[in-house]
Amino acid sequence: IRTNLAHRNIADRQPVKIGSHGQLENSMAYNGCIIEGTVRNSILFPGVHVMAGAEVNDSILFFDNIVHQNARLHRMVSDVNTVFNRDVHIGAPKCEKVNRVSVIGWNNSVPQGLRIGCGCSVAPRMAAEKWPQECLADGEALQ
Repeated sequence: IRTNLAHRNIADRQPVKIGSHGQLENSMAYNGCIIEGTVRNSILFPGVHVMAGAEVNDSILFFDNIVHQNARLHRMVSDVNTVFNRDVHIGAPKCEKVNRVSVIGWNNSVPQGLRIGCGCSVAPRMAAEKWPQECLADGEALQ
């Protein structure tokens, strides 16, 4: 069902593009998405770009998120305009606490190589100096 096409210029976005090595399995992707990596059991809102070598599993990515090479996103929800830089890992394929989902606020740039555990939350628009150097442990909040 196509509704609210004026919101965020949805009507003017290009069709979904799946690259030659891109995979979209049991997922939904809207106009403007570019999938060059692997997306499984997930929902991608308009303008999401999953670069080659990246994986998105059991997740929801809202408008205009970018997932760079070798990023691994598992069981997480990301608000709009968030960048997941190279080698970022969020969640785990088999999190011990099955019902835990990580939530990333809008307008963030998750630093390269950062590990974020299961069930974490990150406030919107985090300043670069507030991000941890290596990891955010399971269940921690970054505000």
